[in-house]
Parts: sequence; C-alpha cells; structure tokens
Amino acid sequence: MTNTLTDLTLTGDLTMDANDIVIAGDLASAATPCNAGWFTNLNVTNPISASITGNAATVTTNANLSGPITSVGNTTSIASQTGTGSKFVVDSSPTIVTPNISVINAPSSSGVSVQGRTDGAGYASGYVGETISSPSWAAGDNVTATVTITIASPAVISFANHGLSTGAGVNFTTTGALPTGISVGTNYYVIKIDNNSFWIATSVANALAGTKVNTSGTQSGTHTCAIYVLLQTGVYTDANGLQLPAGLWLVNAVTSVQNTSGTTMTIYAGQITLTSATTTPFGNTGFMIVGGQSMPNNTGALFPTGSRVLNLSSTTNVYGIVRGTFTSGTARGACSIVATRIG
Repeated sequence: MTNTLTDLTLTGDLTMDANDIVIAGDLASAATPCNAGWFTNLNVTNPISASITGNAATVTTNANLSGPITSVGNTTSIASQTGTGSKFVVDSSPTIVTPNISVINAPSSSGVSVQGRTDGAGYASGYVGETISSPSWAAGDNVTATVTITIASPAVISFANHGLSTGAGVNFTTTGALPTGISVGTNYYVIKIDNNSFWIATSVANALAGTKVNTSGTQSGTHTCAIYVLLQTGVYTDANGLQLPAGLWLVNAVTSVQNTSGTTMTIYAGQITLTSATTTPFGNTGFMIVGGQSMPNNTGALFPTGSRVLNLSSTTNVYGIVRGTFTSGTARGACSIVATRIG
C-alpha cells in the first residue's frame, strides 16, 4: 500500500507486512482504541481521550497525564511531564505494603529454637538466653530493715526497696510481739508482690507454690526483717529457690555464711540441689565446701557454688542450700541463684 488514503474504513482486521503507516491527521476522540503494537513510530498531535495499548520505546507528551499509567513491559524511565503539572504522580494514594520480616529461628539438637532479644535487656521466654533469678544479699552484709506486718490472710510485709525475689530466705525479730503466725528464730521465704512488699511462706516449696502465711491476734513493738536464714550446726538449710520450666538450664549460685557468735566455724558449704535441704554427691553438681579453714566469730565468707547443668523434662524446683559446722553459738547464711536457658 503506497498511495495516500483520504478515508480508510475497515470492517475486519488489517493485515500488514513490515511497512509503516504514517497518520498525519487526527485520531478521533470517540474512535475505537488504536492498538499500536505494530507501529515503528506513532506521532499524535491532538488529544486522545480513549486508551492506547501496545509497545513503545519512547512516549512524549505535552499534555497533563490525568489517569494511571500501567506498564507490563520493561519501562526504564519517564523523563518528565510538562504543562500545568510540576511532578509526575504515578498514584496519588499509593498502597504501602509492610514486608513480613519473620524471626529467624535456628534449631538446636534438643529441638529448642534459638531466638534473639525481644527488647533491650531480655530474652523471649522459652528460648535460649532466657534468665530466671532470685537474688539475695550476702549474709556477711547483715542486711536488716524495719518493717510493718499486717494482721491478715495473707499477711503483707512492707519492706521498702527490699531487692528480693520469690524464694529468698528471711527471718524476723521484734522489740515487742509479732502477730500470731510469725515467730522469732524461724526461717521464712519471700513471695514477691512488688519492690516494696511481699508475702511469706514457711518453706521454699511453699513460696514457689504461692502458699502464704496468715496472721491473727495482736502485735506490738518495732519489727525487723533480716535477709538471711538462721543455721543449725551441720544442717543443710534452704536459703533460696527457683522454679524452672522444662528445658536445658545452666544454674549458678553464690552463697555466704557468717559466724555470728560462739566458737569458730570449721566447715561451711553451699550447693545447688533438686531436693530441699539435702546435699548430693561431689562432682559436677554445683557444690562448694570449705573445710580446715577456720572462720572466727563475727566473720563471714562469700563464695560461688560452681555451675550445674540441669536437663529438666518438666517444671522443677531448684534449691540453694548452705551449711556451717560450729560447736556452739549461732550462724546465718544466704544464697543468690541465676538460671540461664541454654537449650
């Protein structure tokens, strides 16, 4: 087709070879869309109100683009837009899709996944790095404070900034009379309420189970709470405890004893154990004993028990115990425990 056409009306498809069609006139605004995939170049000088589909290496326009531009090919760039607009806007209200970034878990031999910190200081519960602890002051520090005790079920002990967690051992003295339910010279164990108050239990196991002491009757005088347990010679005594869920745990403890009156203490020991007030054999069991090194009256010692690895199949109580051997007088002890999940 080499001649110029005044009008070309097609009722079917137009089949062409590799030659070009040059359109010098207008494309009617109401005309059927022009599918231009087979044009080498398509030059349009008047507005097109319909749609144009096809492929083009370059699209140049001096008109404002008011509708969306969709490319399913390899568009490399849109150079500029002239006219009344100053910016090329692909979508005035784009949909922002937040990427789904999941936590990367790495399986371990025990089947427990490894997970990073959940915040600036802590690790996720149930994952490697999780820490459970029950701190206590050293017995040699002889930490005491004036406290108030409610007559209630359960009794609440108010002790400002006590720094204790559930399981820590304490005992009480008074210038008058303690309420019924609490006795001088008896070891009790903290059930933490907050930083300034706690309940008490009669054993570490009861503290970890939440079994609280009730009080009744009347009281008088000034009450003092001491952050240590009282020792009997040669007796392993619970000084603290933790309740650990199933998993592989590395447990460390620091114990302390003080010879407060009477004769010299000749043996003192601390241990991490799974049985209340009971020792276990020597070895890699979190055990520390000092013998043949005398501790004079009114002196103390602070020492680590060593580490113990516990592979627990269910929730288990862990105890920190202390012992001192002396022929007369009194002694006291304390223990801090930290457990870190390693599997």
